Amino acid sequence: MSSGMRQKPAQEIIVKTAAYLRRAIFETIGIGSTLLERALGPGYSVPRGPLLLVRYVRGTLIGTAEQLAAEGHYPTFHWQSGFQMVRIGEDGVYQFTPKLTITPNFGPGVRMGHVRNEVWDGSKMIEQPIADSADAMDSV
Repeated sequence: MSSGMRQKPAQEIIVKTAAYLRRAIFETIGIGSTLLERALGPGYSVPRGPLLLVRYVRGTLIGTAEQLAAEGHYPTFHWQSGFQMVRIGEDGVYQFTPKLTITPNFGPGVRMGHVRNEVWDGSKMIEQPIADSADAMDSV
């Protein structure tokens, strides 16, 4: 069985196991039936996984081609991230405000133009398209 064929059953097992574990925890702590019904309802049936933000900064380095980076380095960014606020809203959905500091490490006089900052939610367990292993190697 190829890894692609195992991915879907494995995901289903993880979701089912998480549902059993969630039910066991809620029943053990003895929450009321109304809250138990809500906690085990469809809005919470698929686990999110660990909180993961996938970030990309894209742009064009502008400056002298011989000196785009600081001496002895490649042009890089230093990323420092955390959370400014995490809370559960009145509707029961959690919300968060990330805190992100990006410090460029470029050569003297070099800047980045046409900057695009992307942030993707990598926490959700969603089915990924299965790539043919030969195609996957071609794209590396």
